[in-house]
Amino acid sequence: MKKTLATAAVLLLTASLSACGGGNEPENAGAAPSPEGNKEHTVVYEVTSDAGVASTISFVTESSTAKAERVDNPPLPFTREIKDTNTGEYDTVYRVSPGPAEGATSLSCKITVDGEVMAEETSKDPLSPPVCLALPDYLGGK
Repeated sequence: MKKTLATAAVLLLTASLSACGGGNEPENAGAAPSPEGNKEHTVVYEVTSDAGVASTISFVTESSTAKAERVDNPPLPFTREIKDTNTGEYDTVYRVSPGPAEGATSLSCKITVDGEVMAEETSKDPLSPPVCLALPDYLGGK
């Protein structure tokens, strides 16, 4: 009898806590994105080097939709400007990664969002090109 009462008490307590919610959802869960989050941003991807050409440059924009692009044998310096608006529920991620550049002693990448440098990396190792990753919605993007 005590075992049955203890089991019933545990089940009742579990049901009560479940009805209160797990507490894992943020306060604004289910809320529409803020108008500030829907603002159009100017994003500039840059790759520079002392070499004249990179083997490839890949850049990714993940906001409302994921957009990826790869450019083969681009002349350096390389710059690509895009306009981006995040109307979705996920954070924005920008990434640029150059492939090796033959004869390079230095290879750099940079991501600028609305005029603010969000990521900048340089590699002096020709076998290890840099990767720039910017998360402007996360902790101020840096």
